[in-house]
Amino acid sequence: MPTKTLPSPLTPQELDELASLATRILQDLIRLDTSNPPGNEIIAARYLHELLAAEGIAGEILEPEPGRGNVVARLKADTDTATAGKGLLLLSHLDVVPAEPDKWDVPPFSGEIRDGEVWGRGAIDMKGLAALEAAIFITVKRRGLALRRDLVLAATANEEAGGWFGARWIAENRLELVDADAAINEGGGIGLEFGGKTVYTVQTAEKAPCPVTVTAHGRPGHASVPSDDNAVVTLSRALVAIGSRRLPPKITSSFRGFVETLAASFGPVLGALARQMLNPQLAEQVIDRVTADPLKTAAFKAMIRNTATPTIVKAGYKVNVIPGAATAELDCRLLPGSSPEELVKELEDVLAAAGLAGTVKLEAARTDAPTLESPFAGELVERMADAIRTHAAGAPLVPFLMPGATDGRFLRPKGIPVYGFSPMLPGEPFGNAHGHNERIGLASIRFGAQVLWDVITGYCAAG
Repeated sequence: MPTKTLPSPLTPQELDELASLATRILQDLIRLDTSNPPGNEIIAARYLHELLAAEGIAGEILEPEPGRGNVVARLKADTDTATAGKGLLLLSHLDVVPAEPDKWDVPPFSGEIRDGEVWGRGAIDMKGLAALEAAIFITVKRRGLALRRDLVLAATANEEAGGWFGARWIAENRLELVDADAAINEGGGIGLEFGGKTVYTVQTAEKAPCPVTVTAHGRPGHASVPSDDNAVVTLSRALVAIGSRRLPPKITSSFRGFVETLAASFGPVLGALARQMLNPQLAEQVIDRVTADPLKTAAFKAMIRNTATPTIVKAGYKVNVIPGAATAELDCRLLPGSSPEELVKELEDVLAAAGLAGTVKLEAARTDAPTLESPFAGELVERMADAIRTHAAGAPLVPFLMPGATDGRFLRPKGIPVYGFSPMLPGEPFGNAHGHNERIGLASIRFGAQVLWDVITGYCAAG
């Protein structure tokens, strides 16, 4: 690491002010309904643009399609203190998934504070990080910190539906606006409990979406005369086989780093057990022993294999007609290094093992971006590890492979390492993202503000 500068110090009062600013921005963003579809992120992009303008920060709004708004701003490094490089990108997205208001305890677009938590759609995914990044960006400007690296803020559209009008579009058309040496994004920073210890994650890799269509054909006819060649039945058998079997395990670099770092923080006995997760034949059994939390267990098992989940089924047009074809859509996710062709072969092996070889046709879509991993090394990662140790009682930072996908997948192929790091305290209901009663604790906002402030100012400020 170059000469190590210290983070710009914050007094307790300044930290309170930073957390309060982030909370206010989060509430304002939640109250702007950017449910996707249709998105309408332009209202949130304009809000942030005006917020930055009030601080004397020149931002730019990008609107590739009407209503699909992005905002980008850059604080330039000081000429006298600048180091080589392109700076640090603070990335977030402004769209959220739709909510079902009648299933919530509070209106989902109210931003209400209740029981020490900010409630609303996007509180965790991911207006919470957008608010923290904006608040830190503004505070850096207010304090007039001398920067040795550029600091870039980008809040984008359409992440929840593929990034076509957001990060993907920017990466293909206006990369110069967000080009950086590294980026902080969603997908990590969460405090997790293992074997009586707390660890914090940084997302260094993610899976690539790769939808697969399953098609079955059969003999059409009148439903009053049942047929042994019914496309719906054939398709159903294939879906049962796919949905009830897991694809073969594979160990990626990010998962290996996750296990090794986790094991190093345990004692010799539990550490030796944890390392058995690197054995593909034992990984699942060890995961079951390391954590009893069903959400964690499912997430870890998804980190070691390609996945295929049936989500959409289409067949028939009239109740008394046997259709000649039936189709289903599988939501499939590829590990780094896997290909659509490899995925189809794995699914064909599952069907063959169930005695269903050749009964359906499998067609995989092309992936929208190659699955790359960011190195669990370098100054930014070290800053993250330092900040977590300092503010989380010595807890270790571990690399994490996210089972889902983020906008980071469009920037890694452009040479920008992306790290998912949205610090949250253990116990936050991050499982409520995309669900009912999404919320984040005020204590987590303050914790995230402190940790990110240290990371960002340590990496970018001149000291």
